[in-house]
Amino acid sequence: MEKGLSLVRGVDESILVFTADQQLFKIVVDVMFNEPRYFDCILPILGGMHMMMNFIHAIDIIMAGSGLKEILSSAFESVDKLLSGKMYPQNFRAFRMIAEELLCSVVKLEEVNTSYALID
Repeated sequence: MEKGLSLVRGVDESILVFTADQQLFKIVVDVMFNEPRYFDCILPILGGMHMMMNFIHAIDIIMAGSGLKEILSSAFESVDKLLSGKMYPQNFRAFRMIAEELLCSVVKLEEVNTSYALID
């Protein structure tokens, strides 16, 4: 945090956006609470991994009963843990595989030859 503050102050910025995972986030908030004047220009935010974990858990709730667990259990162990968002690397692989399979028929269309055409 101090290194980040020195870098931010060196370029005349007023706020340091400090991205951290859940464990470090708690430590950052505790340090800021104990030294509010010194660390008043730090803005702590949870990182992308935490957002991904929450997103995966939301998918689990929304897709309950759809057969998603059965599909994932053919390739991955501990599907309940996976869908709760606790297994980040496996989550990333699993949902990339599912997205590829779901988009397979769309990507094979002749008019879809770039990622921009896929979005349209």
